[in-house]
Amino acid sequence: MVQSSDLDTDGISIGADALTLNGGTVRISGGNANASLNLGAHAISNSANHKVDGSVETAPVIQSYPYLWSRPASGDTYEFGQVIGVTVRFSRAVEVGGAPQLALTIGSAIRQASYFLTLPGSRSVAFQYVIQAADTDPDGVSVGANALTLNGGTIKTRGGSANATLSLGSYAITNSARRKVDGSRALLSH
Repeated sequence: MVQSSDLDTDGISIGADALTLNGGTVRISGGNANASLNLGAHAISNSANHKVDGSVETAPVIQSYPYLWSRPASGDTYEFGQVIGVTVRFSRAVEVGGAPQLALTIGSAIRQASYFLTLPGSRSVAFQYVIQAADTDPDGVSVGANALTLNGGTIKTRGGSANATLSLGSYAITNSARRKVDGSRALLSH
């Protein structure tokens, strides 16, 4: 893993004698002869395509459409009490602090899905919203380009300090037809 103090402006090198056993063994498959550890002509000197600058930290950006991971219990329509689960995926692993929110447009109302989960080392951040009786959207749930907000929290690089870019841009969702909402219908009424 590249550290903040690592710097190599002319490219990484791997010397002919770089491979060491460090107490282990490398042998020919099925045999007892030791493998040669000398890289010889395969050594690398200043690979211009593999430079290092640990002081540079690239901000995570959203890299795909939000994934609506929960399924309506009744065909294509969420009902009262059901959870709409949405995952936003970033370009690199992130850490979340506090309580970021993801605005869902349900009909003409904006409903805030609360931060739910990020697994350690993950690029995905999950949000959830529970359908209320007044929620209705016959066209399907939408997630706008500026739907993700920090709400006093943080989303930044894992183990780093670069804040994530929050815009969904072209990954916004308009009227997800398989994710309609009718909060007047209760699951127990079926």
